[in-house]
Amino acid sequence: MIIFYSPSHSHAFNTDDFINLIKNQDTDAAIELIKETDSIYDLNYIQTIAQSYANQGKYDQSLVWYEKAYEKNSLLGKFQLAEVLQYKDDEKSHQRSAELFESFNIKDGEQIYSNALYSLGQIYLLGRGREKNNTKAFQFTYKSYTYGNPLATYTLSVFYHQGIGTKIDLISSASLTAELANLGFVESESDYAHMILNEMGVKKNNRIAVLWLKRAADKGYPQALQTLSRMYLYGLGVEKDNIESYKLYLLAKEAGIMDIELDMAFANTKENEKKEATERANSFKKLKTKSFGFVN
Repeated sequence: MIIFYSPSHSHAFNTDDFINLIKNQDTDAAIELIKETDSIYDLNYIQTIAQSYANQGKYDQSLVWYEKAYEKNSLLGKFQLAEVLQYKDDEKSHQRSAELFESFNIKDGEQIYSNALYSLGQIYLLGRGREKNNTKAFQFTYKSYTYGNPLATYTLSVFYHQGIGTKIDLISSASLTAELANLGFVESESDYAHMILNEMGVKKNNRIAVLWLKRAADKGYPQALQTLSRMYLYGLGVEKDNIESYKLYLLAKEAGIMDIELDMAFANTKENEKKEATERANSFKKLKTKSFGFVN
C-alpha cells in the first residue's frame, strides 16, 4: 500500500482508494479525497478527473477540469477540451472548439495534429462551429489522411464513395478501404469484400471476396457472417456447404441480422445438419479471439 503525503498539508491519501473511486465513477468522492493535497494541482490527477466525468456524460463538470489541464499547457487537455465542447448544444461552445482545433500545428506532433485536422473535417461536415462546407470537410480529412490517421482513411473512402466534397471515385474508395482491410480493421475487411462482390471500384472475384469475408467473420462481424452464409449456401467462391452456411446464419441472426431469404432457405434443413451447425456455432462463440467494431 502506497500512501502519498502532501508537503504543504498534513492530509494523506491512499492512491488505490482514488483509483477505485474513479473506476466506480464516484468522481466527486475522488476529488474530496485529494482536495487537501497537492495532487489536486497535479496534471495527471486533473486529466483523470476530467476524463472520468466525460466518460459519464457529465460534460459541464469535465469541462471545468479540462480547462484546468489546458491552463497547465497540456496538449492532451487542450485537445480533449475541444472535443468535449462539441458535445455542448450552444454555438459559442462549438466555435471555441473549432478555434482550439485550428490552433494545433505540426510542431505539436503528427498524431495530435492529424487528429485535430480530422476533427476540423467533421466540424465542417456537420456545421458545428463553422459553416457547413463539404469541400473543406474533404480537404481537412484528406490532410489528416496524409499523416496516416485511420479514421480519416475510413471517412475519406466514404467521401469518395458518396461524392462528398469531391467527385465520386469508386476506385479511390476501394483502394482506401483495402488499406484499412490490410491493417486488420474489421469493418473494412467486410466492406472491401462487398465492394469486390458488387464490382465497386475493384474487379469482381468471388474467391477473393470470400477470403476477406472470412477474416471479418472470424472476428464475429455480423454483416460478414450473413454474406459468407450466402456464399456457402450457393457455392459462390467456395465449395457449397449447407452446414457451414447454417452455422454462419445462426451467428448472424443472433447478432441481430434478419434475412428472410436465408430463413426460407433453411426452413427444411435436416435435424442432424441443424445439430452439427449449432455445435459449430457454439464452439465459435467460445473463442476469445473474435472482436467487434472499428478495431484492429
